[in-house]
Amino acid sequence: MSVMNKALSQLANTQKSSLEQIEKAQVTRVKSRPVWVWIAAGFGLSLAVGGWAVSQQASIIQNKQSVIKPIDVESFVVPKQIQVEQPSPTNKTTQLDVAVYRSPSVDVEASDEPAVEQNIEPVIPEQTSSVKQAPSQPEPVLLASNTSAPAVDKPAVSSANVVVVEQVEMSPEKLAEKAISRANKAMQANDFQNAVRAYREALRYTPGNEDVRKKLAALYYGKGEVRKAYELLQHGIELNPEGESLRIALAKFLVKENQPEAALSPMLHLPPAVSSDYLSLRAALAQKSKQNEIALESYQKLTEQEPNNARWWMGLAIQQERAFMLDEAKTSYQSALTKVGVSGQSQAFIRDRLKVLSHLEESNSGN
Repeated sequence: MSVMNKALSQLANTQKSSLEQIEKAQVTRVKSRPVWVWIAAGFGLSLAVGGWAVSQQASIIQNKQSVIKPIDVESFVVPKQIQVEQPSPTNKTTQLDVAVYRSPSVDVEASDEPAVEQNIEPVIPEQTSSVKQAPSQPEPVLLASNTSAPAVDKPAVSSANVVVVEQVEMSPEKLAEKAISRANKAMQANDFQNAVRAYREALRYTPGNEDVRKKLAALYYGKGEVRKAYELLQHGIELNPEGESLRIALAKFLVKENQPEAALSPMLHLPPAVSSDYLSLRAALAQKSKQNEIALESYQKLTEQEPNNARWWMGLAIQQERAFMLDEAKTSYQSALTKVGVSGQSQAFIRDRLKVLSHLEESNSGN
């Protein structure tokens, strides 16, 4: 045991001396790049690759749009003959010999409708490891064609469910006619309130309609609104100073109200183309109000318009006698006797006045 211990002791001393002779190796540290450099490089590389991919895709789409024309979507593949080739060591595929039928080409530019473009998937032969038997009736395969597609007719739109709203601008005259029609229906139904409202609406559209104005004034007068009736007629007279109908209507309203002097005021104006109705009312109102000059003027015009009417000659004679135009009055009385249009009582009055005038002439001649 001592020999063994001695040997082990010597071995330990030998290894310790050998370890003390080993020197520490000096290794130079490898400099590493910062992490942000690698991140920036990777980001730039991804942008470059993405831009290249987008440009390639855009160029491919542009080439397709410039080359591919509208295709005939009605082309169908009709199987004509199916041939199965013998398998070869290098090509193990099955090919179909088919015939393509296309509809006649139509010029798209001459059509009013644009051609219909559809994405057609290309037919790729199926690769098989062995020869497959073709089916007895294969399904038709849609193939792309370079022929132009025929114009597509516009679908017929049923008008049953279509509501067309048209805005039609009506003239004021048409609107007034509709309002007058409603007013007449209201009058037939004794609905005076709606009749008044409809006539007022008609006057807003056509303020110069004197017939509607007179009817509305008559409704106001019948309801006891006399002032409204007068104002309505007076406003119409201002719109048409040469008119006669509104002046006559206003004068008759005032006569009913026992105002003869006021009734003559709208009749003082003498229109250039005056009618006999206007003149006869004017003459009667002037004669009743002792306005002899206006009455004389009116009867003179009446005899000029209707020289065969005895009434006008008798009225003219009376006004001439009041104006001490005795010779003219005698002549007018004599004309009235020879005309038609006066009663027997009026004829007796005319004879009496002729006797009086003759007696005055004798008296004047004796003096």
